[in-house]
Amino acid sequence: MAGLPRTVLQGACTLAMICTSLSNHLVAGDITRLDSIAGRFGKPVLPGETLTIIGYGSEDEKTVPFAVFNAHGKAAFRDGVFTIKK
Repeated sequence: MAGLPRTVLQGACTLAMICTSLSNHLVAGDITRLDSIAGRFGKPVLPGETLTIIGYGSEDEKTVPFAVFNAHGKAAFRDGVFTIKK
């Protein structure tokens, strides 16, 4: 009815998967070191869809800019910033 091809993942679920993946990579899975995560949702994410996280250079070791793309190269999450507690 909304013009989507099928059921989509809720944004909170998508963000939780992004947060888990970044935490595993950036802080060895220690979620207590996460200070904040922010960004903007883009294209809907379909269940089972492969997502790619791209991290960008940062001026400090505390913030990690990133974006998440779907299999078609469209931004599912953009302007992301993962901030680590120091």
